[in-house]
Amino acid sequence: MKFKFPKFLLTLIVTFSILISSSVHVRAWSGISLEVNYVANVVNVYYYGEPLYAFVCSTGSATPRSGTYYTQAKWRWRGLFGGVYGQYATAITGNILFHSVPYTETYEWALEWWEYDKLGTSASMGCVRLQVCDAQWIYDNCPIGTPVTFYGSEDPGPWGKPKAFKISNAPEDIRNWDPTDTNPYNAWNYNEDFTKYTFNAQQYLKYNPDLKNSVGTDEFSLKVHWLTTGIREKRRASDEFDLKFFMNLYPNIANEYGEDEYAYVQYYNKVGRDKGQIGSADNPKYKTASGVSVRYRTHVEQLGWQDFSYNGVASGTEDRGYRIEAITVDIDSPYDLGVKYRTHVQNLGWLNWVYNGGISGTSGLALRAEAIQLELTGAAASSFDICYRAYVQGNGWTEWYKNGQVAGTTGQALRLESIQIKVVSKGTSNNTVSYSSHSETVGWQPTVSDGLNSTVVGRSLRLEGVRISVNEPLGIGIEYKAHVQNIGWQNWVRNGQLAGTTGRALRLEALQIRLIGANAGMYDVYYQTYVQGIGWTGWAKNGEKCGSEGLALRVESIKVIILPKGSPPPGSTIKPFYHG
Repeated sequence: MKFKFPKFLLTLIVTFSILISSSVHVRAWSGISLEVNYVANVVNVYYYGEPLYAFVCSTGSATPRSGTYYTQAKWRWRGLFGGVYGQYATAITGNILFHSVPYTETYEWALEWWEYDKLGTSASMGCVRLQVCDAQWIYDNCPIGTPVTFYGSEDPGPWGKPKAFKISNAPEDIRNWDPTDTNPYNAWNYNEDFTKYTFNAQQYLKYNPDLKNSVGTDEFSLKVHWLTTGIREKRRASDEFDLKFFMNLYPNIANEYGEDEYAYVQYYNKVGRDKGQIGSADNPKYKTASGVSVRYRTHVEQLGWQDFSYNGVASGTEDRGYRIEAITVDIDSPYDLGVKYRTHVQNLGWLNWVYNGGISGTSGLALRAEAIQLELTGAAASSFDICYRAYVQGNGWTEWYKNGQVAGTTGQALRLESIQIKVVSKGTSNNTVSYSSHSETVGWQPTVSDGLNSTVVGRSLRLEGVRISVNEPLGIGIEYKAHVQNIGWQNWVRNGQLAGTTGRALRLEALQIRLIGANAGMYDVYYQTYVQGIGWTGWAKNGEKCGSEGLALRVESIKVIILPKGSPPPGSTIKPFYHG
């Protein structure tokens, strides 16, 4: 959430002094100033006097009515009056803070949702309540000493009054979260109405016919245009629905659809389909950009048949010592399209091809599958690629292979442990990178992708190891290395292998990440670390160092994202690395 400052202002440096308790303290001004309008319940953000953002808020009877103050301290979580807590708290004066809507506990899933719906009205005891994303923006971007001015006016300010979210009518299992919280476990992200949207090039071209001449008609070029346009519109560089952006973009939706979250999602579904986005909420396991879905499951040593996985989700296990013994694969498609596949099995070699849901491998013979080939069949096979990769004993994830190429090994007595499969239109390329981190006392965290936090930050847990892989057949791979306590810089590893350590209580302090492969020059990989005592660093890219060295500071979380070459960075690139 680091803010990228306008380029034309980066050369300005302004310093000022303030008098506190008869002592003069000189601070370097960041250029950011905040104005709290307690009547309109809006916080206006300025950068060197130019209006930048507006945040909806809740003030109260004890909120100052006038005067300018300077922020004094910050807390990731802060206890509040009444035995509740706030996220991303920033002290303004006395007991007056910026902070999130209160929580009953210091957990992101313990939101007082009945208070959340009061945003935009005077509802606090005096502090300035904000959505989590806005409280975090102040926490991340406003250094101690940032000026905060209080005033009252019916005029909300230069950007107007942002729409306040309403969540009280949401299902109980998700309304205990702030919808704007970037925590990867946020329940709003897992509700079917908020799932990712995939891309339909034909619809997108129909909606934007001028692109035929300026961009072209191939799906890859149109997808790149869609993603980069999203970046410029301040959306995430992914297929995800940015609810806050959409609500601000269409402020009059409430007149027709109502004011709660689901009204906006309903309208987004309609507009999204017009613009070429097909809602995966219709059937989250089956909808893909190509209109084709692949499902598969593996028979795993000691565990038996696993549940079906779909469209690139891994089936099997990783680093548990269990071999895949058999696999079944089938295709769901509106076209004449099928699949054939075969496995290389211990002592048996390559088995015969099987088709469309048949079993390849063995069961009850204690024999490992060592490699796999898959090919599409049918009249439509020439229009699609079947892409797959395998997790191999001791080696981690292989590169992505397609259309009959061998994934795995032969003659090396190495077992397959997991597999991912997907079907894409010819020429399709999506910028998807996934990563998982190993944290102190917690162990391996769930895999996340495309710029999400690898762990929950602010809990003072050292990150000890990471695995990173590219999840799409881009014609690229990924390499990375870690700087580790007492060890220093390790060697480069790649494609899902471990960088760092586990079980040795050693902190990871910095990372370098770079792309490899024939098409690596077509993309940039950006990455960011959350460092003890510093917070989120600036974004590094393409092999630059990110984190710290020589300062004995732990990394607590990382973010990684791959963008088309030359795309704007996902955030500030100022100071990605600190050196002692």
